Amino acid sequence: VFHALSAERIYKKASPFYQVITHMNDTLHGRFDPVTIITFLNRMTELLVGKTVQLSNGQKGIILMNNHFRPLRSIIQMENGSIIDLQNQPDLHIEKVLM
Repeated sequence: VFHALSAERIYKKASPFYQVITHMNDTLHGRFDPVTIITFLNRMTELLVGKTVQLSNGQKGIILMNNHFRPLRSIIQMENGSIIDLQNQPDLHIEKVLM
């Protein structure tokens, strides 16, 4: 499923990494084994620690740590040095990985 969503196809463009894992987190919990999905999402988001991301409000930051119970709700160090926990910011999410 991850490959199907993230690969470039003749009939569609590849979806960005963070959109793919967000889609998998939001829609696949009833379709696959929950332990497998959570393990996959945790492993994929672990790869993002230290990467620069853009948030839904347009600000940029670096992922410092992931929440293993909610893998898409990371702790982010913003460009101004402040640290935010996305678990406490329900209206804010990672829009894309900038590397």
